[in-house]
Amino acid sequence: MSSAMIVVTAVQPVAFNPDIRLRTSVRIRVMRFVFSSLLALTLTFVGAAQSLSAAPQHALTVYGEAPRYPADFKHFDYVNPDAPKGGSMRRSAIEIGQFDHLMPFTDKGMGVSQINGMLYSPLATRSMDESYTVYGLVAEKMERGADGLSLRFYLNPKARFADGTPITASDVKYTYELLMTQGNLQYRTQFEAVKGVEVESPSQIRFDFKNSDNRTLPLDLASLPVFPEHWWKTRDFASGAGFEIPPGSGPYRISHVDPGRTVPFERDP
Repeated sequence: MSSAMIVVTAVQPVAFNPDIRLRTSVRIRVMRFVFSSLLALTLTFVGAAQSLSAAPQHALTVYGEAPRYPADFKHFDYVNPDAPKGGSMRRSAIEIGQFDHLMPFTDKGMGVSQINGMLYSPLATRSMDESYTVYGLVAEKMERGADGLSLRFYLNPKARFADGTPITASDVKYTYELLMTQGNLQYRTQFEAVKGVEVESPSQIRFDFKNSDNRTLPLDLASLPVFPEHWWKTRDFASGAGFEIPPGSGPYRISHVDPGRTVPFERDP
């Protein structure tokens, strides 16, 4: 007959070691110090980011990170300032489609897409060698509110239309309202979160937002062109003003138009 046997082994008590409590206490204090330091660093970074965004800047980024180029940069790294000037380039009408008027900003008919960027310069231009980032052009400075609910543009005092007329904040507001009421449907969708526009001075304008959910909204607004109010207020923008050549603000101007066939752009001296 087999019998089951349970063996109970006595465990020797571990002697109390005061170093264990000391090491534990030191470890806790170190962890608290590290946590406090990280928290302080985070709060400092957030505060700096808010103060940075609340001051006029030469560039805008999506998340408020530092832009690649400083305020005094002369050209983008991918641009060769010593490239030969002059010459000509022809682009097939297939690329731009047949056109029955010039302006490409309305849903009516077919405009010439190259006008945006060639004839008209935007408030700020996008760099091609970093994440969505724009640098002041017609607007020399931009100021995003610390709460993310506003964007202010400070126009470059040297900004002019091709006819010599200064570009003002009224032109910017006029352009925005024109695009929102008579422009492509995409503008009303893209800027639906804009609450209002306020001209603060001839060279300063502020856009207010309904919320701060759309991080790209400020950059999208900065990419808008600026139309000359003094010229367009007597024309029908919705129809594109036919083939009448408007004064632009970009690096090129239209020399003449062969309706439906060619639109030559020449460098604006």
